[in-house]
Amino acid sequence: MKRNFATAILISIILALVLGFALISITSISVSAQNASSKPVPRLPNGKPDFTGTWDHPRVADVTKDVKGRCV
Repeated sequence: MKRNFATAILISIILALVLGFALISITSISVSAQNASSKPVPRLPNGKPDFTGTWDHPRVADVTKDVKGRCV
């Protein structure tokens, strides 16, 4: 009984350490990503964000057609 309890405590401690290190690394990655993307958003003359450009989604299936290529 004591051995099972000690094993459970040890596993809990190891799991807590692993999760703690994972949270620290995720936080540092997100902070560095925020610093890297600190460019100002391009704006139109009226002040709204400029969404012009290429909006491409590679390897996305055409959902407007069925398996035989007919329009749905």
